[in-house]
Amino acid sequence: MTKETLCLIFVGPPGAGKGTQALRISKALGFPIVSMGALIRAIFGRETDFDAEGLRIAFGDNYRDKISTAIRSTLEELKAKRSPLGEFTVEDLHRMHDEGKLLPDELIMTFLKHALMGIKDEISRGIILDGVPRTVKQAEMLDEVLSEVGIAKLRVVLLDVPKEECFNRIIRRAKEQPTREDYAKFDVRWKEYEEKTVPMIEYYEKKGVLIRVNGVGTIEEITERILKALGLRSPCNPS
Repeated sequence: MTKETLCLIFVGPPGAGKGTQALRISKALGFPIVSMGALIRAIFGRETDFDAEGLRIAFGDNYRDKISTAIRSTLEELKAKRSPLGEFTVEDLHRMHDEGKLLPDELIMTFLKHALMGIKDEISRGIILDGVPRTVKQAEMLDEVLSEVGIAKLRVVLLDVPKEECFNRIIRRAKEQPTREDYAKFDVRWKEYEEKTVPMIEYYEKKGVLIRVNGVGTIEEITERILKALGLRSPCNPS
């Protein structure tokens, strides 16, 4: 790990194309994507085939062993800190997950720290985080996590896309893949974006790590804009 290790986070409204661009930039730069959702599902052996593919790229074929070690180290650290969460067991977390309860921020961010510590060599060039942070509180906690892991360089890419364009994209996506999106929920998702994500974007803007990129255009054009805004060149074709 070096001080030049870059952590990238993609933010933007629903339908902005965050997942698409994160995957393309991952391929272009050779940065693994570390998905918080995939990590949590893997704790319980419930990762999807898509999750498993990404986890193997980031953590190797023995990703389950590394994730098991990370969650055990997480609970041990929380117990040593005398946090109430230190009394939890993996079985307790499993039950919370089955009941649809969100895992506490402190546990999630400590788990992320230990997961990243386990692959420091593999992410020496850079990583892309997916699904975290989601709130200002998580963003503040992530600052500490990256510092402890040894990542000093953070860039947050905001894909700037108007609401109407996002809505139209989701409608097109729903027509092409009816089971993937329920665009009737768009307004609810937009409101959640404004209430939770926008304050986080403002937090990162004040820290001077936010990069605004015009998210309207072809997928290829937007990828090139992101790479240019980051001052990076692709060693390979992201297509």
